[in-house]
Amino acid sequence: MLFSVLDLKASGKVLLGRLMNMSTSLTDLLGEDHHKDIAVQKHFLQYSQVPFFQYKKYVMDTTAHQTIDAEKLSATCWALCRHRYLNNPLVDNLDSVVPNELADALYWLFCIFTKISEPDTYPPSIDYEEAELLLRKLCASLGIQWQQSHDQDSINGDAGYENANDEYEPMPPLQVTFQQLLSVISDMIGTEVARSHAFYRSMQWLCLTEYSDIMKTGWLYSRKPGTDTWKKRWAILRGTKLSLYVTMLGQYMKEQIYLTGNMHVESLPG
Repeated sequence: MLFSVLDLKASGKVLLGRLMNMSTSLTDLLGEDHHKDIAVQKHFLQYSQVPFFQYKKYVMDTTAHQTIDAEKLSATCWALCRHRYLNNPLVDNLDSVVPNELADALYWLFCIFTKISEPDTYPPSIDYEEAELLLRKLCASLGIQWQQSHDQDSINGDAGYENANDEYEPMPPLQVTFQQLLSVISDMIGTEVARSHAFYRSMQWLCLTEYSDIMKTGWLYSRKPGTDTWKKRWAILRGTKLSLYVTMLGQYMKEQIYLTGNMHVESLPG
């Protein structure tokens, strides 16, 4: 995603100088040995413009034995490219400041998109069916009835044949870019709904369920220390962190419990 933002001419290539600046911003996550500007310049010295798939291979090869924090990587990439997407169609270009809830919602959508994007596409894209499934879930969360108003041609352009007698060739799978997804969402729900707290909550919940590594969810009773009062909370277990919410949509987080090896966990009798 970050590479495509720098690719101003949509050529699939980025000037080496721009790539060096971008790579330097990622050294904390990808490692300094191979991603400092000097290392990148040395590796791609023969290129004035570096092709996307060459850079992708370089990143994959140099991080093969590393454990990269996916959430930090997404946050860093979004911070570097958010200016490209915090505008029309979902953001009014006349706004001097983008509402925080809308910016957060689009970040969560960005996280989902990067996770489900097809591995060998440029610009980064998701499968049409994945996009439709995501939009259906968004509509259901917002309480909006799904309408099949955006067909494949509206996203991928006219895929018909000019000459009906042409020899048949298999159609490539239809893909949806992040910018196209934003446009479809804008047409589907409108900017007023996109600016609402309901959209913020829905995208937050979709990100939790589609992007984050949730191990288990369910209701449990939580007692505040020093009291005999028990509260019913919606619990989400991610790794060793148990987050407790008021509702199933992940509204109003009340508590976070970090599970350690020194804790004793048992089920209460039914």
